[in-house]
Amino acid sequence: MYRKVASGVQIKVLVQPIKPDRVNEKQPRRIPQRLRKNEMLISLNSLKIITFILNTAWVIRMIKI
Repeated sequence: MYRKVASGVQIKVLVQPIKPDRVNEKQPRRIPQRLRKNEMLISLNSLKIITFILNTAWVIRMIKI
């Protein structure tokens, strides 16, 4: 999955599919829903910050030229 940025740079967004718990595992790891949501929010925010930095850098470059 790619997120398009104004500068034409493509940022690769890593999407990790949540694997179903294997039956043969004695203690299946369960991630609380709230935690998972928070992680997604954090990654989205960092992506926004990265895009913002890239956009500002692009604008500055355009002004210089």
